[in-house]
Amino acid sequence: MKIKTRPLDFRVNEIVSLPIGEEGEHLVFALKKTSQTTDAALESVSRALGVRRGVWSVAGMKDRHAQTTQHVSVHEKNWPRDIPAQSETFQTGGVTLQFLGRAEEAVARGHIVANEFTIAVRKLTRAKCAAMRAEWGDVLEAGVPNYFDTQRFGSCRHGRGLPMVSLLRGEGDAAMRLLLAEASRKDHR
Repeated sequence: MKIKTRPLDFRVNEIVSLPIGEEGEHLVFALKKTSQTTDAALESVSRALGVRRGVWSVAGMKDRHAQTTQHVSVHEKNWPRDIPAQSETFQTGGVTLQFLGRAEEAVARGHIVANEFTIAVRKLTRAKCAAMRAEWGDVLEAGVPNYFDTQRFGSCRHGRGLPMVSLLRGEGDAAMRLLLAEASRKDHR
């Protein structure tokens, strides 16, 4: 049995609690991307629109090796005046930006309610399929642990380690140093 062998085998759809409607100073979009990081997708969109990457707000980063849909927002003052935000879907560099509406506040981490996952399973034998069916009731009752990728252990700091791994080893000081003292490319100086 194999999972996540191709980008389209793993799909993520972000669900947020942010009220989106017709009023508000923040323009909210669905950002759809395949096989690229959220940062790379926003860099591509920013270049095409002629805006700085830093004007975008996101609720969270999504998997590079997947097809993902997530929410992003930009304050209306940072949107190019010559491009109507409500226009048809905007596409560039393998990224689709679809206008959803307006909000009173920017998209933020606290708005994520859940991520929906669709995972294709390949090379599944009849025997494995029967075993999965037999266990399906337990899965529905208890759920499935979220084991995908290193992001579950904290952010990687340019090859300097994972904070959660340090914690699991009983190295609390090392974990705190990684979280608080190591610079990340996303840190603003």
